[in-house]
Amino acid sequence: MVADWLDGRVDLAQRPILKYIRYPMARMNLNYQPLDEALFARYASNYLPPYLLDDQFELKTDSGWIVTNDSRTIGFIWGRDVLRDDKKTRYVLRLEVNKAYRNLGIGSELLKKFETDSADLNLLELSVMENEENHVAVLKVVKKNGWGKPKIGAYCYRATIEKFFESVPWAEKHREYRYQQYLFPWKELTSDERNQLKDEEGPGSWRDEPDPASPLVFGEDFEPNTSLGVRIDGEIIGWMINGLYGADTVLYGSYFVRRPYRSAGLAISLLLASIKRQRETEIPNSVWFAQKSNPEAKRLYDKILAPCILSRNRVYSVKKVLHDS
Repeated sequence: MVADWLDGRVDLAQRPILKYIRYPMARMNLNYQPLDEALFARYASNYLPPYLLDDQFELKTDSGWIVTNDSRTIGFIWGRDVLRDDKKTRYVLRLEVNKAYRNLGIGSELLKKFETDSADLNLLELSVMENEENHVAVLKVVKKNGWGKPKIGAYCYRATIEKFFESVPWAEKHREYRYQQYLFPWKELTSDERNQLKDEEGPGSWRDEPDPASPLVFGEDFEPNTSLGVRIDGEIIGWMINGLYGADTVLYGSYFVRRPYRSAGLAISLLLASIKRQRETEIPNSVWFAQKSNPEAKRLYDKILAPCILSRNRVYSVKKVLHDS
């Protein structure tokens, strides 16, 4: 399960082998500890699906709890603070309880401790992919703890670069993209341009969209080879900013073209240029998210990725408002 942001990529072979029996609470010696960098590396990382294995616990932004039973790790909750429109939201990146210990209140206790730690925040948010191995259990726990009703927030697509170019032959024909001269590596964005985008507001702004595609989504941690911007007459009018989703997968994160430049072929040129650079970088896999509130992106991905898609899954988003102030 991941914030904003996740599909059935859980590799059960990586999990400890346990007999699926129920343990009476009286026979258990549960110990809850705040999750830190050392505990994350030693225990929690063993339970992560492949796309999260390379993620690290960030001391400045991350928090959570881990629970053991006689020194055996049986569950954890891991979250991260993210700024959205200058307001801090705490996302649950992973809530995990081993199958043998579910339905005993352990997941609820982890969530309660996480909520207590988040008392100074207004909002908690959690996302879960519909076919993740633990998604039903997670949704059950958050419902029990008074979170809101799960809603479809996005659709997640998975594909490989090799399959894309095999299945979409017209993409190869775009040796020189129509707007090639306007594309530039996002790492070349100037500090003045970054500040202008950060402060941008009003009609025509990227913030004015129903589901804003923030150019600041990855901060300085974007994938530099595939992340591109479009600059025309000194104005940044579009971008494709990506991140890494594990060591071998590019997450196509923020995709945006200003309204006056849409329906002219620029968006598809930007997309294809980014995909081409991914192939040159030899990163084999791709993950795409289309927000439900952005039907244009969903239609585009449905059309372009249809011949090569490996999976398309719904991503459920659940929120809990801790206080109104």
